[in-house]
Amino acid sequence: MNKILNFFNKFGLLITTLLVFIIFINTCGVKGNIEKNGRRSDKMEKSLSNIDSIVSTKVSEDRLKIMLEINGLEVAREVVYTNNSIVRTTQRPDDVINSYNQKIKELQNKLSNTK
Repeated sequence: MNKILNFFNKFGLLITTLLVFIIFINTCGVKGNIEKNGRRSDKMEKSLSNIDSIVSTKVSEDRLKIMLEINGLEVAREVVYTNNSIVRTTQRPDDVINSYNQKIKELQNKLSNTK
């Protein structure tokens, strides 16, 4: 037992230092690979979220365009209605209002079908 204790007293610090150094070198390569893979997955998640936002933005842009066209037609209808004293040309104001109403209904149906 004394021989073992003498051996560890003499070479224990050297053995411990050597083992710590070997473990440190061994884990350096693994840690770097883990960090690289983590960065790659972060980049992939960002690109996927960008793609998702582009797709959802595209759908919402379509809806926005339709809603703006509906709003423009409603404003035009109100202008024609309030300016009923228009000099009569080829169309009567009632006919113009009716055509606006039909276009608004078509666009509202189209809007309800889009997501």
